[in-house]
Amino acid sequence: MPPKQVAVLFNILTCAVAAWVVFRPQPYGAAEMVAIVLPLVAIWLVATSEGNIHLVPKKGSREVNLAFGLFLPAIALTIRCASDYHLLNWKPAVELALMTGLVVGFVASRFETEDRRTVTTGIVLMVGCSLYGFGAWLAINSIFDRAPAANYSAQVVGKVRTRSEDGTAYKFQLARWGPDQTASQVKVRRSLFEETRIGDVVCIDVNQGRLAMPYYAVKRCADR
Repeated sequence: MPPKQVAVLFNILTCAVAAWVVFRPQPYGAAEMVAIVLPLVAIWLVATSEGNIHLVPKKGSREVNLAFGLFLPAIALTIRCASDYHLLNWKPAVELALMTGLVVGFVASRFETEDRRTVTTGIVLMVGCSLYGFGAWLAINSIFDRAPAANYSAQVVGKVRTRSEDGTAYKFQLARWGPDQTASQVKVRRSLFEETRIGDVVCIDVNQGRLAMPYYAVKRCADR
């Protein structure tokens, strides 16, 4: 199959997978795993294309590239995981993301043709691969976590609804609970936001995570 057709079909596939991950990730876990694999496949396609396919588009050029194949799954994973997984400590996830960006971004840049191995290309790849690493490690931390959750409860002391160009976000202000001894805000589903009143108690399940990055989910106590 000609390189152009390979790139077009692959980019279409990644657009579909990105939509699957963001809007309807069912069965849960499967969508994220496909999104984790696709950027690695994009890098492999570039590495085996003998310079006919690229990762980063060149300004003013119509050369075939897999920019969608690399960056869309990364963005979709980041959106989904940042929405679904509330970490007790974000520092390990950020460190893993930066390490992934440096390593995978550097490797990916080595597969580009020599005329494309520029500082700009390197920065773009490392930023994109850092986003990819952030979402990928969060997904792996949750999908392969088999340990039972620890159960807590917290009182809702405030509700915040914020609107932006990206849509409406719904947040609870929670009183101190369990491992989180600071009054914190957490995003919740619209349905939970609307049916919960200030002063109500919600339940919190805390999982340790496969990569030892504890995360939690807020839900109605009736759903536990």
